[in-house]
Amino acid sequence: MINRLKYILFFVFSIIYSQTSSLSFYGQGDFFDNYSASSIGQGSSKYFGQNDNGFSLSSPSTYYKNDFSLLSMSLKFSNNFFTNKQELFNNNFQLLFFSMPLSKSKSFSFGMKPLYRSNLKIYEEEYTYINANEISPLVGINLGSSIQGPMRYISNFDLSGGISEAFITLSSKLGQNSSIGLSVSKLFGTSKYKYSVDLYSLSYTSEEELIETAFSENNFVINTQKYSSSRYMFELRTKINNIDFVLDYGLSSPLKIDLKEEVHFSNTIFDETTYEDLGKMKSSGFGVQFYMNNNLSVNSEYRYISSFKPHEFLNIFSFQNPDIKFLGLGMNYKNYSKNNFYDYLDIRLGVYSNDYYYDNFKAIDSGFTIGLGINYLDKRNSFDFAFKIGTRKSDYLNFNNEDYYNFYFTIKTSENWFN
Repeated sequence: MINRLKYILFFVFSIIYSQTSSLSFYGQGDFFDNYSASSIGQGSSKYFGQNDNGFSLSSPSTYYKNDFSLLSMSLKFSNNFFTNKQELFNNNFQLLFFSMPLSKSKSFSFGMKPLYRSNLKIYEEEYTYINANEISPLVGINLGSSIQGPMRYISNFDLSGGISEAFITLSSKLGQNSSIGLSVSKLFGTSKYKYSVDLYSLSYTSEEELIETAFSENNFVINTQKYSSSRYMFELRTKINNIDFVLDYGLSSPLKIDLKEEVHFSNTIFDETTYEDLGKMKSSGFGVQFYMNNNLSVNSEYRYISSFKPHEFLNIFSFQNPDIKFLGLGMNYKNYSKNNFYDYLDIRLGVYSNDYYYDNFKAIDSGFTIGLGINYLDKRNSFDFAFKIGTRKSDYLNFNNEDYYNFYFTIKTSENWFN
C-alpha cells in the first residue's frame, strides 16, 4: 500500500497544472470551485452527486459515510473556441483526495487541489507604431541617439501558475439525520508573468523603401508572485423526509503576496516587496435535493464567491478577480441493473449559470452537463465521467467570448488498507 501511495504522489506532482479560458486573463486566473465528475454532471453541482451510500467527493459533510479508506483523483480536459477563431486545448489535474474512517460516524480526509490557475501565451500579431516626434523621451534623441525616424514594437506575454490549496477535513454525523464537515486549508503557490518586447527603428531610402533596423530585442520583465493564505470552511447537511438541505460557509485569512520583478536587459531586480492584507475570500451557498423515488433525484443550489482583491498592478492585465454567483439545476437517475461488469449506473443531467462580476463589466457563463457513473466491486469503487458544454459572453468589447466543452474524469477506489 505504501509503494502504491508513493507512486500516486509522484504521478500527481509530475503533472503541470494548466487552465486556459477567457477567465484566465483576469485577476489570478480561472477560479476552481468543484472538482468531482459525479457532481459536475448534475448541473455543475458542488453539494450533490452522491453514490449509493450517500458519499459525495465534493461535499465534506458526506465523507463520514464511506466505510473504507478511499483514494480519489480527478482530471479535466478542455477545448475552447474564441471569437477570433482560435481553438485551445488543455488538460489539467483537478484533485488528489484521501479519506479514512475514524469510526462509524466520523472520518478524516486530506488532499490538494488548484484554486486559481492561469497558463497563457499571448503573441501580438501586429506592430504598434510610435511617431518620430514621440520618441525623444523614450530613447533619448536629444541626448545623442542616432535614431531620427519613427519606431515600432511588438509584445508577447507568458502567464503561468496560480494559487493551490492543501486541505484537511473532519466529517461527522450529528444525530439521526444531520452531518457536518469542517475543513482547514493552506493556500500557496507561485505565478510568473513575463512581458517581452522587441523595438525596431524605421527609415526610408531615397526610393521610399521602408528599412527596419533592430533597436532593442529580447527584452523582458519577469513578475514573480508567491502567495500565502489560509481558509476555513464549514458545511452542514440535514435530511427532512425525502429532502436533503445543505448549507456552507467559507472564509480565508488576508492574502499575502511576495513580489519580485526582474528586468532582463539591465540584469537587475527592479522591485522586491511583500504585500499583506490584500483582502479575504468569502464563500457561501445553499442546496436542496429532492428524492422522488429510490432511483430518481433532482437538485438545485446557489453559491456566491467574494474573491481576493489584490492591488491592480498585482493582477493579470490589472483586472481584479471577479465575484461569482452560481445557480444550477440537476438530476440523477440510478440504474440498478447489475451485471458482471458493474453494480449499478448513475445517469446525470443538468444546467447551470455563472455570473462573473468584474469592476467594470459582467460576464455570463452558462451551459448544460451530462454525466455517467459506473460503480463496481460491491459499490466500493467507481469511474465517473462528466461532459460540460457552455458559452461565456460579455458586452465588454475586450472580453474574449468563447464556446467550450470540458470533459471530466474521476476515479474512486475504496479498500481496507489499514486492517
